[in-house]
Amino acid sequence: MKNMKRQIPAIINILNITLLILFLVGCAARHQTSVETENKTIVYPPKNSEDLSANIRLCRKINRITGNPVGEGSVFGIKEKENLRALIEFENLENFYDQELMLHLDWISPSGRSFFMKPVSFIPNDTTTSILSSVSLSPASRQPGIYWLKVYYFRELIAEKQFELVPWASLPEEEVKAKIILSSKIDKESGMPVMVDSAFRIRKKGRIHATVNIDNLPTDDDVEFKFRVEWFEVDTSSFFKKRVSFIPDAKSSVIFSSISITPEKREAGNYSVRVFLFDELLAEKKFRLYHD
Repeated sequence: MKNMKRQIPAIINILNITLLILFLVGCAARHQTSVETENKTIVYPPKNSEDLSANIRLCRKINRITGNPVGEGSVFGIKEKENLRALIEFENLENFYDQELMLHLDWISPSGRSFFMKPVSFIPNDTTTSILSSVSLSPASRQPGIYWLKVYYFRELIAEKQFELVPWASLPEEEVKAKIILSSKIDKESGMPVMVDSAFRIRKKGRIHATVNIDNLPTDDDVEFKFRVEWFEVDTSSFFKKRVSFIPDAKSSVIFSSISITPEKREAGNYSVRVFLFDELLAEKKFRLYHD
């Protein structure tokens, strides 16, 4: 009888714990079935449509002017001094401006282990609508494989995203390229070069037109690209420069530049025109000027 009396409190504690677990499970704020968004974020939707939701965007960097992700994707190269950044954007955060919110981001390695955890707190009246986190992609820190980033809200998983790290050399090359075409004229209707050549006669009202075709422009970078077309007489400094800056909205673009080749301005000899991007030489075309 005494043993039975001793066991009763223990049984009651077990029942209380069991009921608490059932209560917590029953009151979970999220649906157990996940939903995948257009950008491959796995989201666990809230049962209350006005509750907090999160979207994960992975990228190489954040544009300092616009704040937009640059090089967004799900496959990234392992490289020294390279980083992977995660922009976590929230929905319905304005419904909780009068509360303190606790979140944390958990970066998971291919072995399933957490290698970096970032706690984040939103204090009342905080106007922040996103979280930024980053990890190194240095070969000393990362190995190729499948990784995960998980977002927790008060210890409850609300979003996660898978990404892959690969050797830098295995990434497809998308270097910006330039091709220069020299001609005596430009067709007014089509904009195409006419009378293409590499040798041009010095004459009254004579001109040389350089049509520069730019390919492989990264339209997702949202960065202003600064090109320079520069004309040189061989073994001398440049005598004319044209600067062009723009944010690409297409993979290809065309830059035009021209110079006068009248007897008053040019002498016979060897010349060249060069195209630079951020002071890095992209292409060069040599040509010759001659008299009759």
